[in-house]
Formats: sequence, structure tokens, C-alpha cells
Amino acid sequence: YTALQRVHNPVFQGSLKLLVTDPINSQDRSKDSGDLGVGLESLALQAGGSDTNTATLIQVLSSPLLLAPIEQTLGLAEGVLAPTITSPKTAAGTVIGKPGVLEVVLEWDDPSKGKTILEKISKEYLLYSLRQRQEKLTQGLAFLDQQAPELQARVSALQNQLADFRQRTGF
Repeated sequence: YTALQRVHNPVFQGSLKLLVTDPINSQDRSKDSGDLGVGLESLALQAGGSDTNTATLIQVLSSPLLLAPIEQTLGLAEGVLAPTITSPKTAAGTVIGKPGVLEVVLEWDDPSKGKTILEKISKEYLLYSLRQRQEKLTQGLAFLDQQAPELQARVSALQNQLADFRQRTGF
């Protein structure tokens, strides 16, 4: 029966692993001044974090926001990919894996199409992370641009006070 099922109803099971934390900067980024992390890292399980962040990340990765464009380009029905994407879990429901790495598993009945879907999902996840990082940087630059005139005025006032002090004291 197993051989018959394998021949007539093959199932492709592929996976990809996402690095969701920065391995180089291993310190907790939330302790840095104002840096809340970017992209997938901001949603991911931090060192010593809770499962809620991992669950949130899994929800984002299986959301129509990321999967709908893939379904449209491959001509799949809307919402067909989300149930086929899972993460390995224990009997208690916690995600299995190393901290900072999330494994995404796809099961599909056509091996060639399953491989294509998994490659597109991988590319879409990377593009999403890049877009999130760029958006965070753009917001940071906008904030700095907003603060620049006030800081420049303060620097000018301090330089004027320093010049006055030098003239009064003979420096």
C-alpha cells in the first residue's frame, strides 16, 4: 500500500530555514538606544524571548500579504498555500528548532511544483525582510531629518555662547 501510494500519490515535502536573528550582533538589540530590530528579526524569537513572538512570525509568514502574490503568479487558488506551510512542533505545540532559526515546511502533491513554490516562498520572504528593513531605515532617516533643524539651531546657539565667552575672557 505504501509503495502504491508513493507511486500514484507522491507528496513533496521541502523545507527552508530562516535566520531570524543577527548571529554577529548577539547582544539583545532591544537594549540598544531606540533600536527595536528590523524585518523578520523584530517579530522573531529573541534570545530568551517567548513563544508568542515566534507564533506571530509564523502568522505573518503564512499570511495572504506574503502568500497571495505567489499564489497569483503560480495560478493557484487563493488561500491554498497557507494550510500547507507549517513549522515542526512538539506534542505540547512549541516550535522545534534552534533559537534564532525558524524552519518552514511545505507539503505538496506535485514534487516539481512543490519545489517551485518553496523557491518562490523563499524569495518572497527575503524580499519582505528587505522591504521591512528599508522601511525601518527610511523612518529613521525621516526622524533624523525632522530633528536636524532643531539640533542645528542648538549647535549654533552654543557656538555663539562659546564665542561670546572667548571674547569676554580674552581667549
